Amino acid sequence: MTASTACVRVLVVDDVPELGRAIRRLLSTGGYSVDVAVSAAEARGMSPAGYDLLVIDAQLGDERGADLIRDMQADDAGIARRCLMITGGDTGSLPAGIAHLAKPFESGELLDAVRALCPAPASVPHQDRAGPPAAETAGAAGAAPAARPGAGGGPARDESAEVAMAAAASAGALLEALRRLRWRERLDYADRLHDGPVQDLAAAGLGLRLLSGELTASQRAEVETVADQLDAAGRELRQLMARAAPPALGAPLAADTIRDRTAWLLATPAVVDVGPDLAELGPGPRAVLADVAELAIFLLLAKGPPAQARVRVRAEAQSIQVEVTLAGPGAAGGAATAAQLAGVAAALGGTARSASNPDGRRAEITLPAAALATLL
Repeated sequence: MTASTACVRVLVVDDVPELGRAIRRLLSTGGYSVDVAVSAAEARGMSPAGYDLLVIDAQLGDERGADLIRDMQADDAGIARRCLMITGGDTGSLPAGIAHLAKPFESGELLDAVRALCPAPASVPHQDRAGPPAAETAGAAGAAPAARPGAGGGPARDESAEVAMAAAASAGALLEALRRLRWRERLDYADRLHDGPVQDLAAAGLGLRLLSGELTASQRAEVETVADQLDAAGRELRQLMARAAPPALGAPLAADTIRDRTAWLLATPAVVDVGPDLAELGPGPRAVLADVAELAIFLLLAKGPPAQARVRVRAEAQSIQVEVTLAGPGAAGGAATAAQLAGVAAALGGTARSASNPDGRRAEITLPAAALATLL
């Protein structure tokens, strides 16, 4: 099915009956013949390959919509071009070539997305205000590890250097395991939000807008106000759920990497300065440096977000320095904070020092480049 060929039959697969019925009603007014399945199993029994378009929710109870699409691709390799995924969370795990629409959406946005894939036999005009574009984040493509700093020829390492490198490798593996654990936890929360509040908000907003066409002008204005509030709540949830995506570690170390990792700790994004000589750092050291910056900010925090946070990463002769400066009353000090920072650095074979200043708190962590180079 191509965008230039009219189509009629649409299968909607959504485990929330209210949302499925609302979508069927909307698409029916747009000229489509619509069937609804409330589970992946029911959809499989309805000969989905015979439909011109499939509108599939990302989460179908215990199953994911992406799994249903992959199963159908085994029999029809081109079916992905006839699928529209409705999702309230991360899109990075969708099968290649799948169009998607983020929740919450307005009726016009859904009709536009469907018509882009599957023009109806007779276009039915609709009047919907264009909502703000859904923010979609594409994961960075994985890149081969670049040349590691400190590797190659040179004098043999002494025993203490070997011990430091082994310790750094062990600490790096632990940080990677913790990173994966946090990601899985966030993904679980995202799934729960999708199956509950996001689904309910999408169904309620769509139902209200469909209802508004049968009301007086003044009633319609009131309904639109409530629908706008529902949409705003859904967008806020979607932004929170977007953090469930695993960190993209394939790109060179950049300011955005650290800024994204530390955003949840701060009221405003950190000012980050990464030296150009670190651009080709491998994914392992890159992830650890982001971890170190995040941990340093967390340990320096006292009661609330600081007025300003600055992170500076530089490569020196045989080391890499991570400097974190927090300005404002939210910065913490004292021996306990200094000891914790020193423990983080020592686990990676490095050192740390911190100091108070009239405006806040500053920490400097120095890590051996050779030890970081062992983290692949």
